[in-house]
Amino acid sequence: VVVKGASDALAGLQTSKRVERVRCKECGGPALARLMGGKVIALPLAIFDAQQVRADGWRPQHHLHYESRIMDV
Repeated sequence: VVVKGASDALAGLQTSKRVERVRCKECGGPALARLMGGKVIALPLAIFDAQQVRADGWRPQHHLHYESRIMDV
């Protein structure tokens, strides 16, 4: 994943051996998470423009069931 112009705007934090969480430095909002050493990238659906997503035919590949998690990793 390449985030253009984000080097000053985002901050990453290695929260476990296999998870890096990246957040906005200004508001602290989640931007993405790199899982399994970057093999999987998790992006919050809310960061996408819904109309553009439909126009491009983009669909999520996975659902993480965050609300039913047992613990944060």
